[in-house]
Amino acid sequence: MIDMKIEEIKKVIKSELPKILKSDPSFRRYIIQITKLYHSSKKKQKTE
Repeated sequence: MIDMKIEEIKKVIKSELPKILKSDPSFRRYIIQITKLYHSSKKKQKTE
């Protein structure tokens, strides 16, 4: 296993994610699904 710090992982994600989202529709749908779940739960918390 590669021993990377969280900040290094974030840096790679920020750099590479836009490219991956453009080139991989399946992965893009997966990320959208995850973010919808996250935002949906945050929205519910605000209204309660």
